[in-house]
Amino acid sequence: MTGPADDDARVRLVAAEIAATRREAVKALLREGNLAQPVLIWDPPAETLPTEQLPHLRRHWDALRAGNDMPAADALKPEDLGRAIGFSILADIERDGLDFRYRVFGEKVALAGGVDWTGHTGAEMAERTGMPVGTFYRAANLAAVERRKALFTMHTAQARERTITWARLALPLADAPGGQVVRMLIGAVPMDQAPLTFADIFAMNAKLGISPTGSAGLPPRPNRDGT
Repeated sequence: MTGPADDDARVRLVAAEIAATRREAVKALLREGNLAQPVLIWDPPAETLPTEQLPHLRRHWDALRAGNDMPAADALKPEDLGRAIGFSILADIERDGLDFRYRVFGEKVALAGGVDWTGHTGAEMAERTGMPVGTFYRAANLAAVERRKALFTMHTAQARERTITWARLALPLADAPGGQVVRMLIGAVPMDQAPLTFADIFAMNAKLGISPTGSAGLPPRPNRDGT
């Protein structure tokens, strides 16, 4: 039987692998829910992202940061997200990144997934669903907090007795320019195909010009000071 401390340790382990673009711990976690391995891409340019909503969010985030590594949280106005607003989530970072709480949960995300998680944490999602995706989201957000960079993932999740492939872009927001990450802007778009296959993973990686392991050509993990 596991407890909160065990869950936190698992989140740290998976986050460390996501930060380094390794997949073994991530694959082991998602395999517990019979889910396929994910795509993991750090700091993807807008033009490489799938769907129309995710490139829009990436460009808006880039415009807001104005030369800083990330925008200030209070600079983001949901009404400025345009056609991406229904697929957008705002999550407040808690416990130094170990968990998060959904502040705004996009209407179209809730409709596709069957649940509106507004007000709930990633830990509560994992506990209530009995599925590993909540832990995956906690780890992905923690990795983005630590690297202070955009993170694109493509993964599968169970919803309404079916498997959905989600394209997800996590964009960190700070309390001030150069400050601490306090919130995530997340775009989550259900893809037409379900579930994600190994062919999908290789095709996505090929589009972005990286190896099937997702590690070639990517920068090393930065130190905590961003260097």
